[in-house]
Amino acid sequence: MSHFHNTDVRCLSFSSDSELLAAGSSDGIRIWSSSTEQLLTFVCFAQPLSCCFTPGDRYVVSGTKFGMVHIIDINLSTLLQSIHFHSDSIWSIVLQPGLDVVASCSSDRSLKLLSISYNSSGPKSEKVSLEEQSSYILPEESHLMKYSPDGKFLALSLLDNTIKIFLVRTMILYLNLYGHKLPVLGFDISHDGSVLVSGSADKTIKIWGLDFGNCLHSLIAHDDAIMGIAFVPNTHLIFSSSRDGQIKLFDIDESEEIFKLSCHQACIWCMVVSHDGNTLATSSNDMSLRLWRKNTEQIHFTEEKQEEETFVNDTALVR
Repeated sequence: MSHFHNTDVRCLSFSSDSELLAAGSSDGIRIWSSSTEQLLTFVCFAQPLSCCFTPGDRYVVSGTKFGMVHIIDINLSTLLQSIHFHSDSIWSIVLQPGLDVVASCSSDRSLKLLSISYNSSGPKSEKVSLEEQSSYILPEESHLMKYSPDGKFLALSLLDNTIKIFLVRTMILYLNLYGHKLPVLGFDISHDGSVLVSGSADKTIKIWGLDFGNCLHSLIAHDDAIMGIAFVPNTHLIFSSSRDGQIKLFDIDESEEIFKLSCHQACIWCMVVSHDGNTLATSSNDMSLRLWRKNTEQIHFTEEKQEEETFVNDTALVR
């Protein structure tokens, strides 16, 4: 039981093949098998707030409340490197598509690009390290950032209620999206790079065109702050999650709600969709970590109902 989450999960990330799920709570990172629903690895360290897999899915990079960045070897269940890259909480850490680079943003108002280096010392051993490639000072604190799927853009939401989009090649500001009345807590970019969908503490979802940065639609979506937005891969369907404990699915082309899941009893901290689009993972302040499976009929997701040791059973995953 010591390997189950003792506190609420504050960061989630799927591997590129959708087989692994990294989940971070106050005592470290746990790696779960998405298919067998079994715990594979637990690495203990304090207060992870963000995480992502590196190319090849053998390693996980995690940012902490204390400004540390850790590299986790999944096979060896150990920390390979721990470096103080930031002076405050690292709220978001993401992999740049197609490159061995991760970006991190922090409460210290800095954005850093970190290059991943692999040095083999033998046929069965490999030394992995992170080095700072570049650093940028942001005008405001940022709690979330994402690359566009093609790697062309890097978008960051700031505490001034805006989303700033940079051209990755030059890191020049491309678009400044403004219109939310409170900070943006969740957003995602479509697979074709045509739109960005944002969810805010003001309870609204906004759909933005990425050609000119204009707001195409605005929806009052939840009864409380929207905490997460995630596209279903290769579609214009998005999931939204909220402090009201609900998850909703929207068709953004039609600006309409398809269905909602009243699954959690408290704020949903994290929500992530697997890369194959078949699994939705959510974690909440109600001390639960849940998996939702895609039905064979259309797009609807249903919660697994198995008892005792299943991955979605609250008491099995969180103690």
